[in-house]
Amino acid sequence: MSFHKYNEPDLYAIAWDVTHTMTENGDFPDLQPLLPPIRETAEQFQVAMTNARRGDTLKIMIKNDVKEKLISLLRELGELVEIKSNGDDLLLIRSGFLLTKPPKETTLQKPEEFEVLPGKINGQIILQVKRVKGAKAYMYQYTRDPLTDNSQWETISSSKRKLVISNLPLGVKFLFQVAAIGSRNQVAYTDIRSRYIA
Repeated sequence: MSFHKYNEPDLYAIAWDVTHTMTENGDFPDLQPLLPPIRETAEQFQVAMTNARRGDTLKIMIKNDVKEKLISLLRELGELVEIKSNGDDLLLIRSGFLLTKPPKETTLQKPEEFEVLPGKINGQIILQVKRVKGAKAYMYQYTRDPLTDNSQWETISSSKRKLVISNLPLGVKFLFQVAAIGSRNQVAYTDIRSRYIA
């Protein structure tokens, strides 16, 4: 969707490729009505680029306006293609849009230095772990001891590596664990730790 990074001839070429590839494309039948405006705007953009070559200020402004309109139309179509492709790379490729190279996937490491500490007030617990490289979020879970098949983990998600849990019942032993959440649904859990609430 980063159409602004392309030079103007390349942007025109992308618009032409997309409209040509998607015309009568059975993968996206309901997106066909969006193609003629893109094709028409791309043709206007090509003319505007030619007219603006001599440096006339007004013609450059017209070219830039047409360019922004073309980018807006391409982005709208691209977003719908992404939604309808639902992660299917083959469908995305068959749309004619250029695909960015996916980031190299790293293995998410188990969170280290997991600590369960008393808070400043009664019934409060502090959970913290060392920052995990590649983690997008952290999932904090706790349940009453002992752990059984019927145990229900309470879960709190956060982007931070430290969380304060309050209003826990006093004198009760709880079990705690933290999971680092990475891209593509990667999950890595700490060991389970226990602590009496005071």
